Amino acid sequence: MNRLPAAALALLLALCLPVAAHAAGREGQVGGQPVAQWRFHLRQRLITVKVAVGGGPALRFIIDSGASRTLLSRRAARRLGLRARVTRVGLRTATQQTVLSMAGPVTFDGEGLEWDLPRVGIVALNAGDGIGGILGADFLRMFVVHIDYQRRLLELWARGSYHAAPGDQVLPLHKWGRLDLIAARLPQGGIAHLLLDTGFSGAVQLNHEFARSHPKLVQPPFDIEQREDALGGRSAVRRGELTYVRLGRFQIPDLDAAVSTARVGELAQPEIDGLLGEGVLRLFAVALDMQGGRLILTPLP
Repeated sequence: MNRLPAAALALLLALCLPVAAHAAGREGQVGGQPVAQWRFHLRQRLITVKVAVGGGPALRFIIDSGASRTLLSRRAARRLGLRARVTRVGLRTATQQTVLSMAGPVTFDGEGLEWDLPRVGIVALNAGDGIGGILGADFLRMFVVHIDYQRRLLELWARGSYHAAPGDQVLPLHKWGRLDLIAARLPQGGIAHLLLDTGFSGAVQLNHEFARSHPKLVQPPFDIEQREDALGGRSAVRRGELTYVRLGRFQIPDLDAAVSTARVGELAQPEIDGLLGEGVLRLFAVALDMQGGRLILTPLP
C-alpha cells in the first residue's frame, strides 16, 4: 500500500517523483510510471471510481473537475461517523455557489493509494444510489490525471513526470477561481471560454449571454429541458445542435449542444461562456494537469 499523508504527498509531488511500480500504458513514451491506476465505470456517462473513506468500505465517487472541493454525501458521512463542523464555506460548481458544512481531516484510500484532505464538504447528493461523493479539484490538482475512455482506465501521475507524446495536442487552461477554463473555437469565428467539467455528461453548454451574442451558433430544435445536477441545482436549457467545436487542431463536428436560460447564478457569470463536458472529452484520451494549467488530448486510434 502506498501511504501518502498530506505532508509526504506534498513533498513527493513537489519533487515530481513517481512512487509506484505499476505497468503504465504510456511508460515507453514518458519514461516514468503512474502513482496509481484505477479502473473506472461510467455511470450516467460520468466517471466513477471506488474509494474508501476513513477506513470504511469502498464507495463510488464521481471524478468532477467542475467542483472546487471534494464532497461526501450526508448519508455516507453519517455511516462513517463523520461530524460536520459548524464552519461553513463556499463551493463553486458549474451551476451554483453552495454553502457547505465541513468535516476533516479525512483519509481516503483508492486501491492502495492513500491521501489526506484537511477538509471535505458534507452535502445532500442527488447522484443516485451507490454514489458516496465527488472527488473535486482539490484532489485532482495533486496529480496529472490521465483518462483512457477506451480502456476505462484512470492513471494518477506525479506532477512533472507526465509529458506529452508526439501527436498529442497540449492546450492551456485558464484559472477561474479554483476551477479551469479552456478556450474553444466555435463556428463563425467565435471563441468561447468553457469550464472544463468532467462532471457534466453533455458535450457543450453555452451561457445565455454568449448565445445571445452569437445567435446563429446553436441550431434548432431548441426543445426545453430541465436538468438537475448532483447537488440538486436545477437549470433549464434549450437543446439544439452545434456544427463543430475546435480544440487546437482537433475539430469535433455535429455535436448535441444546449443553451442555458439562466440570467443569474454561476452559469451567468461574465468570465465563463459555458461548459465543456464528457460528450467531447471521451472522444480522446485526456491528461488533465490542473496545477500545471494544461489539458493534453491524445487522438484515439
